[in-house]
Amino acid sequence: MEQSQMKRKNRPMLTLIPEQERSINHRYTVIVVAENAKDFAAAACTAEMAEAYRPKLGSHTPMAGETTKTLDTLEKIGEDGVALSPEPSPSSVFREEKKETDERRVVFCPVNNNSNDLARLRLHPCIGFSDSMPLSRDPSIASTLVVAFVVWQVEASELAGVVSDWHSRMAEINHTPANCRPMSVILSFAVEKPQEQQLQQFADLQKGKLNQVRFIDDDSPDTIMEALQDLAQAAIERAKEGPPQALPEKSPPAKSRGCSIM
Repeated sequence: MEQSQMKRKNRPMLTLIPEQERSINHRYTVIVVAENAKDFAAAACTAEMAEAYRPKLGSHTPMAGETTKTLDTLEKIGEDGVALSPEPSPSSVFREEKKETDERRVVFCPVNNNSNDLARLRLHPCIGFSDSMPLSRDPSIASTLVVAFVVWQVEASELAGVVSDWHSRMAEINHTPANCRPMSVILSFAVEKPQEQQLQQFADLQKGKLNQVRFIDDDSPDTIMEALQDLAQAAIERAKEGPPQALPEKSPPAKSRGCSIM
């Protein structure tokens, strides 16, 4: 397992990013496993990067049969800058409300060192045993899934229970075929050394099953978004290797404290 510690990056001023249509070439669903997953997703959506790269109304190129006038009359935009109907029919109110909630948990970030090459990340909260993870036995779908075991604003006394729940989630993942297992990571924000050791012990038990372990010093929305951006880039690099394969059970010893690729 390879480890390193993530710190805040020096980024260009996002306010200087030109307003222009950008290409959304990468789409992932990030399954956020945490009791406060909804709050975590909400925090990510308030980050400066998320605001800067969110598609604006009018950035969508009209599709066949769609006119500029039609788009101008619509008041809301979806995950790719596509306008949503402001008045869903009564029979579809629940479906539309769920869709709009899902849209609010979609963030965009630049990847491949190119501000015009975007990844779309749909943050899917997974809270407690009542929420099942949307895993798939289709390798093409599984390659677009990332399971993030998140420790964010968690009291030290609660961490043991969090890690205990993770064992059940890992069992869900391991129950899928090896070539359909999603990229799985631990994202830990602003925890103390004893808590890092607890998380590392869990990670050591999951060698060959977890792909990354990251210990991040800060827990602000901007740091969350930067971690998600790095996660997107790692998923892109992993996709270049082809369909998910069974990972080796043993890996070289860590050279430094923090981010791990297993």
